[in-house]
Amino acid sequence: MSDGTATGERPEARTPVGPSARSSRAVRLLRGRPGAALAGLLVGALVAAGLMAWRADALPFLPKDRCWGALSEDDVSGLFSDEGEIRAHELPFSHAVTSDDNGVTQCSLQRYEDDEMRWEVTAEVRDLGSYANEDLRQWPTEFLSSRMVPLGGGVTGMVSPSRAWVALPKSCSGDDDLGYQTPSVVSLSSGGPSARDNDPDEARTYRAALARAVVHLANGVMDRSGCEKSYPDPDTDALPALADSHRLDGKRAESLCGVRGLRLPERARPSKEYAYSERLAAGSTKDARICDVGQYLDQGDLRLMTLRNERLAHLYAQNLQQGSVPVTPVRKERKDKDRGTVAGDVAVYVARCGKGDVAFVAQGDTVARQRLAPDLLPAYVEKEAERIGCGELKVRVPSF
Repeated sequence: MSDGTATGERPEARTPVGPSARSSRAVRLLRGRPGAALAGLLVGALVAAGLMAWRADALPFLPKDRCWGALSEDDVSGLFSDEGEIRAHELPFSHAVTSDDNGVTQCSLQRYEDDEMRWEVTAEVRDLGSYANEDLRQWPTEFLSSRMVPLGGGVTGMVSPSRAWVALPKSCSGDDDLGYQTPSVVSLSSGGPSARDNDPDEARTYRAALARAVVHLANGVMDRSGCEKSYPDPDTDALPALADSHRLDGKRAESLCGVRGLRLPERARPSKEYAYSERLAAGSTKDARICDVGQYLDQGDLRLMTLRNERLAHLYAQNLQQGSVPVTPVRKERKDKDRGTVAGDVAVYVARCGKGDVAFVAQGDTVARQRLAPDLLPAYVEKEAERIGCGELKVRVPSF
């Protein structure tokens, strides 16, 4: 990642996402105003006096917004609770829209103390279509977890005490080669998934800061990309409470992840040796219902997801050809509508439900060292389809 501080540059014209000629915000602030020539001389003298002042945020008169001009000082200060020098290092914004860079660009915000980096927050803009024919687990593992809750307010996105993401509207995303429309997303990452677990108050406060910052990041990216829409600030007081984990026994064992009649296979039931818990994402909506199961909920034991947001479902639909084991519908009339596969430890079935596609996903197989995802998927699809009103869905997973 190349060094450099965000300049807050924006396109001269409102054009689709892509490389374009840009002029700096500082130039536009001065253009056509009294004293512009004098101000230009002053800025030139300050720059000549030393670039380090700009890097240290000491240069007056110029905006300090970071990460492609999208995050304000208030946004950044909310992400770093301790004092110190904040440095920004960003890749060009155009990387997010060029195939040579896989449709992704990043901005790193780092807090330094005594010239030593103490904390880092990473902002990213990514087209989820860039995961075509790649790892089905990579982005969902980090950003579709039971720790997260929906942002609400009409925004497709989620937030936890360490992660946040927002999907840009369709007008800012393009179809991939297969015709599946996956969203472009902006995200923020701060520390490990379980960061701030030991302090619930700090977790709630930081989650609110992440929620505000990721929406502002999304708005800045949309503005820079020539998109007309913007999102309102999230109501952080209305965010659902952080999800609790529950021991998987008794009635919970008979209704895995709150799905009536769904249970682990007999060979993988909890025991004195293997005590399991489950955690269902709080405030689950029609966009994403996420549940983690296992001894260690943040280490990929078993995750069950129902993605009713069609653009999120297409993250999996675009990869259905890479699995060597097909998942097929029992009813012949669904063969032209539905499709599924087992790829490694991810079993997925994408079905037509109403006017859109829904993805049913079983991911991870380390519960009791069993290969559970392929075995659990048929029952999960059947019970979840019934629960959400998709009618009768039955699938077959061949033995392998």
